[in-house]
Amino acid sequence: MLLDRWLNSVQHQGQSSSKTKMVGQLATYFAQLGQHMSQIGIVVYGVFLIAEGGLTMGQLIACVDFVRPNHGAIGANHGPVGTHESGDISLSWSG
Repeated sequence: MLLDRWLNSVQHQGQSSSKTKMVGQLATYFAQLGQHMSQIGIVVYGVFLIAEGGLTMGQLIACVDFVRPNHGAIGANHGPVGTHESGDISLSWSG
C-alpha cells in the first residue's frame, strides 16, 4: 500500500515536472523574443533619430545599455513556480 502510494506520487510528480519545465521554457523563449524585439525597435527608432539629429550614437548606445538589465528579470520567474508546484504535488499525494 505504501509502495503504491509512493509510486503514484513519483509518477504524478514526474508528469507535472515535465509540464512545468515545458511551460517555463516556453515562457522564457517568449520573454527573450520580446526582449530582442524591443532591442531591435529601440535601435531602429534610434537610427531615425540620429538621422534627424535628435540623438547621438552615444545616447543610443546608452539607451540600449539601460534597457538590457531590466529585461533580464522578465524571463527569470519560471524556476520558483516549478519548485512550488513540485512541493504541492508531494503534499497532496502524501496524505
